[in-house]
Amino acid sequence: PWFSAVSPGEVVQFTRSELAEVEAEMIAMNCAGGDAQRAVVGRRLEEEIGDLLFDVLMLACSCGRDGLPVSLAAAATAAAEKFQRR
Repeated sequence: PWFSAVSPGEVVQFTRSELAEVEAEMIAMNCAGGDAQRAVVGRRLEEEIGDLLFDVLMLACSCGRDGLPVSLAAAATAAAEKFQRR
């Protein structure tokens, strides 16, 4: 499958691209007029945030796959602890 050929460094590049797409949709949301337009932009924003989450998960998994001392479970725990602190 495609994932097995993607390096963590490549995933970082994908993640940057997805983050730019999230930013573009946030700008579009600020410019949207009316509920119908905001709903359309909101759906696009949700899709882009989903893509960003996918890339973050793929990054953790690809690091672990390539023998780096990273686990998805540990990263998720660190994120949850950060939420609690903030």
